[in-house]
Amino acid sequence: VKNLLAPAPQWQCGGVPITSLCVIERRKGKNKPVIHKALVDLDGPLSQPYAAYSKIREQLRLLDAYNIPGPIQYDMENCKASTDIPVTLQLELGAALQPIGGYPAPKMMGNFIYAPQPLATRSELQQWRSRREHRVPKVLKQKSIASVEIHEMSATMCPEHDMGYIKKFFTNIEAPLLEVKPFEGHKEVPSSQKIGVVFSGRQAPGCHDLLCGMVDILRSSPGSKVYGFVGGTHGLFERHAVELTPELCKAYAGTGGLELLGRTVDRLKSEEELEAARSACQDLGLSGLVLVGGARTNTDTAYLAEHFKKKGSKTCIIGVPCGIEGNMVNEFVEASIGFDSASKAVAQLVGNTAIDGSSARKYYYFLRLMDGASTGSHASSSHLALEVALQTKPNMLLLTEEVEDKRMSLRELVNEVADMVVRRAKDGNNFGTILVAEGLLTAIPEFRSLIGEIEAIPMPTPEEEVLPQLTQWSRALFQSLPDFLRSELLLERQSNKSLQMSQIETERLLAFLVEGELKHRQTKGAFKGSFSPVCQFIGYQARCSVPSDFDMDY
Repeated sequence: VKNLLAPAPQWQCGGVPITSLCVIERRKGKNKPVIHKALVDLDGPLSQPYAAYSKIREQLRLLDAYNIPGPIQYDMENCKASTDIPVTLQLELGAALQPIGGYPAPKMMGNFIYAPQPLATRSELQQWRSRREHRVPKVLKQKSIASVEIHEMSATMCPEHDMGYIKKFFTNIEAPLLEVKPFEGHKEVPSSQKIGVVFSGRQAPGCHDLLCGMVDILRSSPGSKVYGFVGGTHGLFERHAVELTPELCKAYAGTGGLELLGRTVDRLKSEEELEAARSACQDLGLSGLVLVGGARTNTDTAYLAEHFKKKGSKTCIIGVPCGIEGNMVNEFVEASIGFDSASKAVAQLVGNTAIDGSSARKYYYFLRLMDGASTGSHASSSHLALEVALQTKPNMLLLTEEVEDKRMSLRELVNEVADMVVRRAKDGNNFGTILVAEGLLTAIPEFRSLIGEIEAIPMPTPEEEVLPQLTQWSRALFQSLPDFLRSELLLERQSNKSLQMSQIETERLLAFLVEGELKHRQTKGAFKGSFSPVCQFIGYQARCSVPSDFDMDY
């Protein structure tokens, strides 16, 4: 979907071959085609957000220009929840609390509990949201397969210098772009189609509305059905499918998260896993399989499609970009489902916190923001942190891509923060707000080497057994770290074997080191203010927020 700056009826719909988005990256000692994860562009064709922030950066160091974007805004017409007073006050004035009930008995499907929530049990706001009509591109206004046709456009290709190697993995790397165009006249619509959908990526707002759209459009095909796999990829392997009816989807319209179907390990890599997926699709007679997730999920989608092709399977494989990290973007994909809602929800929390700081005027808030795509020793993207900074105007933003580009050491980062604190103290401002991108440590050269070495060691492993396996420099760095960070570096890995960056308290490490640096400066008379850091991690609070209108429609 392109032309997203325009109103929804003017959006342009189509498709792009996933293989054309692949580049060669080194993974576990081997070159492998993967979907390129877009980082924050510092000086290229998409560098406008970073350039805009750079222009105001120095002003924000000293100026308290904090913005509170507020909660995600909706058209609240005829919404009773918008006029409600606090529940406690309602009860004190004689109102009754709504009874809890009407839930169907939960059903175990593998290791996942399938317990769909009826619309009547939803909050007033969610029930009101479910009645909202989705805005759609003009070409899809009739929500009918008969009213559109697919046109093949120009051929695509992956980067020329990678083409020879990518051909070893994929047989067709020059497939055409697809464009959805209106069709006038009469044509026969394929009937009795079965489409399966799997939530493969991490939680994000707007995924349930994707299901609504799939069910709406397939109603125009006689006898066709959409099936959701309960429990992610494991549910696909085990054939735990449920029919997604209009009534079921209606109860989840405008709701965040993935609670209807859930997810498990977002991985389809081994031959056994690829074949298990193909076998399930064959047994269920699926015409198509839709995988919803970020760059990793869509990389798996490319390999799955190739496996299906080699095995002669007739099931079409589709990838849908989704994720709060916003790095599944390129010249063909302008946005991912969930980024708009999550960034607005995080911005509300950050704005509230910054104003709290300027009200108390005695705390420095170090706020680490989840980016949703921890990649361990590979630097991750900071799109969400940059978006939130542009909305809320904090005093400082520590951006992963910028630190990597400048090859900044940890000492340089600490000095930059300390310099700002000293400058603000001279104006009598002993408070401020600092945003820290979740993957910041992976961009610092000495930490990247340490993380890479630790990731090669199975976890959990006691510290005394880890130290002999580290190089001299990495061992010295590890031993110099505070106890809390050493413990966090040795936690159990994610499903992709990478370090759990969401569990690494980078903001706490920075606050700890900045405090030490400021005490050192105090002894030399270079700092005469006060410094009281408060550290927070923001991410889980936002990735299942009620979706914005944009994410509902997109």
